Amino acid sequence: MLIDTYVGLKDDYKKYDLYCPTIVQESEEIMIHKKIDINKMEPFKKFTLERLK
Repeated sequence: MLIDTYVGLKDDYKKYDLYCPTIVQESEEIMIHKKIDINKMEPFKKFTLERLK
């Protein structure tokens, strides 16, 4: 039998909110130096040079 009842959230539910990080790279991979081809890099256009100074 399927019960069609939903349980609402408590008013202060954010205090109990859990954060689960996403692992993008293993620690062993960080120790391996990867060569970067600077000719394949995209130009950085988010900020002007003056703003970065």
